[in-house]
Formats: sequence, C-alpha cells, structure tokens
Amino acid sequence: VSPDGSGDFHNLEEALAAIPKDSVLTLRRGAYVLRRGVVLKQAVTLIGEGIDATQIVAETGDYVIRYEGDGLFRMSDLSVRWWPGQDPEKKAADVVTVAQGEIQFEHCCFSGANYNQKDNFYGAGLFIIGDTRGAITNCLITGNGLGVQISDQAQPLLKGNICTLNLGSGISLYKQAQPTLEKNFCAG
Repeated sequence: VSPDGSGDFHNLEEALAAIPKDSVLTLRRGAYVLRRGVVLKQAVTLIGEGIDATQIVAETGDYVIRYEGDGLFRMSDLSVRWWPGQDPEKKAADVVTVAQGEIQFEHCCFSGANYNQKDNFYGAGLFIIGDTRGAITNCLITGNGLGVQISDQAQPLLKGNICTLNLGSGISLYKQAQPTLEKNFCAG
C-alpha cells in the first residue's frame, strides 16, 4: 500500500477491508490519513519502513486502530498517531485499542492521545483490555494522556519500551491485569 494510491489499493481503509485473514500489508514511506479510526476484526500484519518514515493518522473517532480479532495482530516499524488538530476541546481518543486476541508490536511509535479537560478523560497511546496476550517490544509511547493502559485480564509482555512525555502515567494497570514488565523506561 502506498499513501499516494499507487499501490495495490487506493488507500489503507480499502486495503484493510479487502484483505483475507492473516494477510501481511507492507506500508510504504508516508502518512496514511484515515477518514476515521478503523476496527480490525481479523488477524493482520502491518509492516512499515520505520517509525520516522511510515505513519497511520486519524483525527476522527475514538481511536486510530481498534483490534477485536481472535488471531495475531502484528505491527512493526511504523508510527500510529491520533491528531486532535487545533481543537483543545476535542474528545479524547486512544491511539490503539486492543480488545482481545494476540498482539506483537515491535519498533513502533504510539503518540497523540489527548487529555480532554472538559470530560477529565485521558486518552492512551495503547489501551490493552480483555484477555489480550502477546508482546510490545522496543516501542516508543510518547505525548499521550496515558502511555500504556492495561486492564481486565490482559497479560501482555512489555519489554524495552520507552514511555515519555505522557501526561498521566507511562504504564498503568487496572482490574486484574497481569502484564510482564521488563526493562521499560518511563519518564515525564
């Protein structure tokens, strides 16, 4: 997929809607601006050309990407960013929400989840809920209301990540969440 529409699909939304389960999408260098956040209901792999080169961006909806599938959702070498624009009153949103299944995120950046003062709601760079399993390794989670929020019975491994410049917290745990945390760095 190419952001200028010259790939096999005209845009990322079209590609995600058309591909079969367990497909691998290679995202070329550039920004993929979504009309609104997307819900993924099947296993997929998204591979970019680097966190400084490939971006998936949305500014409408409750998230940029929400995963609700049963299989593996894998992302590597890309950035996912919520862009609230110039409106400080814009509803807070999460960058990536994972409601179930298995994840493998490596060498990614998650940024831009905002804090909405009116609603007193912090958006999260990563919001991991349900019984999600998997690993988040060597990622940058920066400039969000909350860095990584893990809740319910989720049990991901977080290893070697940097959580910085998040307003509320770097990594926060709720309910019965039992992640494994190894060598992560969190700072204001």
